[in-house]
Amino acid sequence: MMKNHRLSNIAGAVVIALGLSTSAMADSTSSSIRGNILTSSGNVVSDATITIVHEPSGTRKTLSVNESGSFIAKGLRVGGPYTVTIDSDIYSDKKLENIYITLGDVLRINEVLEDENVERITVTGSAIGYDATGSRSSWGDEDISRAPSFNRDLKDIVRNNPLAVVDSSGNLSVGGSNPKFNSITVDGIGQNDDFGLNSGGYATQRSPISLDAIEQISIDTTPFTAKVGGFSGGVVNAVTKSGTNEVHGSFFYEFKNDDLSGTPENKRADEDPRFNPDAAVENFATGKERTFGFNVGGPILEDKLFYFVSYEDFKKETPVLYGIGSGANQSDITQGEIDEFFSILNNTYNLTDSIAGDPEETDEKILVKLDWNINEYHRADFTYQYQDNADALKTAHRAEILRR
Repeated sequence: MMKNHRLSNIAGAVVIALGLSTSAMADSTSSSIRGNILTSSGNVVSDATITIVHEPSGTRKTLSVNESGSFIAKGLRVGGPYTVTIDSDIYSDKKLENIYITLGDVLRINEVLEDENVERITVTGSAIGYDATGSRSSWGDEDISRAPSFNRDLKDIVRNNPLAVVDSSGNLSVGGSNPKFNSITVDGIGQNDDFGLNSGGYATQRSPISLDAIEQISIDTTPFTAKVGGFSGGVVNAVTKSGTNEVHGSFFYEFKNDDLSGTPENKRADEDPRFNPDAAVENFATGKERTFGFNVGGPILEDKLFYFVSYEDFKKETPVLYGIGSGANQSDITQGEIDEFFSILNNTYNLTDSIAGDPEETDEKILVKLDWNINEYHRADFTYQYQDNADALKTAHRAEILRR
């Protein structure tokens, strides 16, 4: 049976973080830490060495403060936890633990070092939360896993921003702008509907990436910066997970059918004469839908080379609301008219009757990611993304329009 396939096969996306000369693409997939180191009397600490360690992967970056006591570290992995150590030969050292950084944001650390002979009382703590107010919002792995999502779609997370609205057709409007004016990227790779053929803004009917494969998502509704462009609505940016020094993974399975939807009354028979009041109501409920997937990540070389693999498979069978024959709502279209329609397809347009398709939608997603810590100043990521979305139901609807 012929199906209308939409294939999104994006490969060979390499992002290299090059210390202070990080490119614009790396800015959309990483984060930064900057700060100032002073003494208790307000003087500049100019001999401090800053060591930043991403604890799950062992990724390390070492740098020195400048003459004004400032430092900046770019191209860092999003998330955490990070440990930041401030080492000085003159003043007391300091260690900051359980630090998390957000996609696209710059974490500022301003610390004060005391003399070695000063008695100190240290108070430590950590805060958990995310920014979901104002023009910019971001969500981490834990936030995504706790958020309700019926469609496993990026928009189910992004809609938590007060300026982002998703309608019943899956269109994302940011600040009242047209849904086609948005920009959506995954690991810096555009996922937009460049030809304007779909209603949801993606190149395919469903979300281009599995939610289980995402480390962080951010939305910016007013990004007035020269680093981003090509849109006038909002920019949605997602960064996928990476492997760590410990093997980790997950598996999920979701399923629903008519039996889980209850037994509603057939009240529409009075509203539309085409509905048969004697028809079985369960034939016009949700149909069948199932989704399963898994992801796994871990080290290839400890502290050096990591892998992450994600897979998701979706299948949905939707019952046909109109038709002829037993068990379906009666239509005013006769079998003779249907035969005439397919005859025109065959004889005039040289198309077979398989163009009508069947009410089934499938979606398969694969993500493979490699992370390489080349050295303290260079890091490379390789991401392979594949999606095959077949929406036969939409093909059937097109055939119905032609028939009418």
